[in-house]
Amino acid sequence: MSRRFDTAREVDDLSSKTFARAHRDMEEQLLGLVPHDFLSTTPYDRLPDLIRYLDGMRYRIDHLQGKVGKDENNTEIIAGWQVRYARLKDVCGNEEVLVRLRFLLEEYRIVLFSQVVGAREKVSEKRLEREFEPLEMEAGLR
Repeated sequence: MSRRFDTAREVDDLSSKTFARAHRDMEEQLLGLVPHDFLSTTPYDRLPDLIRYLDGMRYRIDHLQGKVGKDENNTEIIAGWQVRYARLKDVCGNEEVLVRLRFLLEEYRIVLFSQVVGAREKVSEKRLEREFEPLEMEAGLR
């Protein structure tokens, strides 16, 4: 839990207008990763991954200087996938599939923002598309 608070403090310290977009994105990520009820909403086998995701956020913060343009581009990419995930979440009743997609997106964040931390599995735009598209077709979203 202390790692979550330390990460939140580092995110809060991103007070420059230059980092505003990264700041908002990481605040939202934190709320999604470790909400007040995260122990009941996070699958047991994924709990250790939360530490890696928080480490990824801290790496992103530490290496943001001079890479704001790239960070903003990656934030746009993630935002697009988050929108698709939210649409699926509204219509898909398969909680297991939604959890898988949720954590696949977190792994993609690692790939985009803090590759040195290491992803649990291979993930790319192509892989995400293969995972999302059939579900979106089935749900009538495409």
